[in-house]
Amino acid sequence: MRIFTQFLRHRHGVVAATTALLMPALILFMALAVEVGEWYTITRQLQSVADAAAVAAAWDLAYSGTLAGATTKATYSAAHGGFGGTPSVTCLVAYNPDVTGPCAPGMATGYVKATVSEQQPTVFASMYERVLTLGAGAVASWTQPYQSCALALGAGGTDITTTGSPTITLGTGCVMASQSAAADSLDLSGASSVTAQTLISAGGINGTCGACTATPVLDGPIIPNPLSCSLAANSGFCSAVAAIPSGCTAMPATIPAPPSGGVCYTSMVFNGTVTLPAGTYYTTGNFDVQGGTVTGTGVTIIVTNAGACEGNISFEGNSTTATLTAPSSGTFAGMLFIQVAPSGVACASTNSIGAGPTTPAVTLAGGIYSPDASWTFDASPSTSCLSGVSPCGNKCLTVISNTIVFGGTVDLEDAGCAAPSGTDLFNVAAISLVE
Repeated sequence: MRIFTQFLRHRHGVVAATTALLMPALILFMALAVEVGEWYTITRQLQSVADAAAVAAAWDLAYSGTLAGATTKATYSAAHGGFGGTPSVTCLVAYNPDVTGPCAPGMATGYVKATVSEQQPTVFASMYERVLTLGAGAVASWTQPYQSCALALGAGGTDITTTGSPTITLGTGCVMASQSAAADSLDLSGASSVTAQTLISAGGINGTCGACTATPVLDGPIIPNPLSCSLAANSGFCSAVAAIPSGCTAMPATIPAPPSGGVCYTSMVFNGTVTLPAGTYYTTGNFDVQGGTVTGTGVTIIVTNAGACEGNISFEGNSTTATLTAPSSGTFAGMLFIQVAPSGVACASTNSIGAGPTTPAVTLAGGIYSPDASWTFDASPSTSCLSGVSPCGNKCLTVISNTIVFGGTVDLEDAGCAAPSGTDLFNVAAISLVE
């Protein structure tokens, strides 16, 4: 009895014995903590998926206004995040608390909520719940205050390419966008530097630019062509472009002021000092500044042909100086170059500023519209104000083309462009996560 009493009073090994008794519970709590941590990790991943899905849905709603299209885009975006299901997409007129509403076509602003969830089998928590449903939701809003200052309309392949070490600066609120759904729709290979509100690719973006401040949007919306003749609002504009004056002649050495309906020349090739009076110039051939000094204030050059492919536009030669500004009023307000192929004629005109080793001094102010052609900016064009704008606080240079190649320093700016004919380009939605 005395030995047993001594044993009970003995304190050696108490910690070990207590630990041995509590160890199963400790292991269970530790395992449960690990499992709960896994739930939080999965929830964070689902939140990222929900965020991306809401943004994708907002992009689609900003242009199509259909819930089905938004759900498709949200599902595609969620799949990129490793989510195998279909997000739930709901249109809202207010959030926190959520107030659902219709997805009306053409809404300039709105909210959309995307929610995702998945069932997670439990292990150590199975005594309480065998299957746990984890989920996350996000609300995105859209407005349309931005402008597409560089828009490529190519249906496939690479729409916008940077070569060498270009520096591309887009003004406040300007974005760069491509319509191609290809994986390399935007190719930013090389040491390119891009400053823009955002880069929008209907497909993917290849390469990583050296110093980009723009936020890329992959699998984004197809930004419509704002000057498309399929739009009823552009009927007057398109009719005026197609109204080629009869009796096209060779361009004289001294160019007189065009009549109100414009003048047509079989080609416009410059090698000396030439001043273009204000007005509209049609040419069925090339517009080619090969040398000398060419100036024109309040001019619009339309490169087209009634039954054949249109000509090319080029600025070349180290001794070339060209300063051209678009009109700020009239049918072609804000438009500097318009280059269109006849309906049903497949053309692939090529345009360039500084092709090859030449570096012409070019200053342009206005919109460039070449939906069927390509533009290559190897030299570094400057930009200025439109004709009649003073003081020159805001500048204007925008481009819509089938494909665009940037190889030099290019500043694109929309703030100083005239709106009537569309050079104040198609509004691009601004998307933000609000919840």
